[in-house]
Amino acid sequence: MAEPVVLVHGLWMNAIALYPLRARLARCGFTAESFGYASVARTPQQNTLQLARFLAQRAEFPPLLVGHSMGGVLILQALKQVPDLGVRRAVLLGSPVAGSAAGRRLSHTAGGRWMLGRSQPLWVEGRIPDAPPGVAVGVIAGSLPIGLGRILTRLPKPHDGVVTLEETRIRGAADSLVMRVNHTGMIFSAEVARQVCAFLKDGRFVRA
Repeated sequence: MAEPVVLVHGLWMNAIALYPLRARLARCGFTAESFGYASVARTPQQNTLQLARFLAQRAEFPPLLVGHSMGGVLILQALKQVPDLGVRRAVLLGSPVAGSAAGRRLSHTAGGRWMLGRSQPLWVEGRIPDAPPGVAVGVIAGSLPIGLGRILTRLPKPHDGVVTLEETRIRGAADSLVMRVNHTGMIFSAEVARQVCAFLKDGRFVRA
């Protein structure tokens, strides 16, 4: 039986955005589905609760998890708030789990606050989080500095154009990898998908 995987999209996106990655995971042998949520219209707490409920409905066959950007932050929060979901592995793609300098800069203007909507509290966190107990977390960060973030503020390198390497750090991560992709491009990258498949299967990324 193919192991189930749930993908969680990022800010300003929807479940359709992860279709290329979802299709590649299916070719790896996984049964992949996407979790959609209102990233701007609802608060992080509301979206975290919605995700936890979504995962609880799959408790008989707990899925592996993949989150891009804000989706990875929601995954961490859901696994910490409901620790008995049975999830074994999760991969976070460019997720600003320790806060976001670009997000904070955006929140300083009226237009930026409108763009972030009710997600604003998510970007002010400045502490490096811990991996949830019992969950092997793999972290992929990008180092191609092309994106909205570098327009908004000076980001320390390496960064993916939106999120810096330091903002993706997690204490107790099972493995981490820096790849030459930008923030949005990582969800379309065949090489990123290959690394995600490797971690979901073996709990580690592939090194040359």
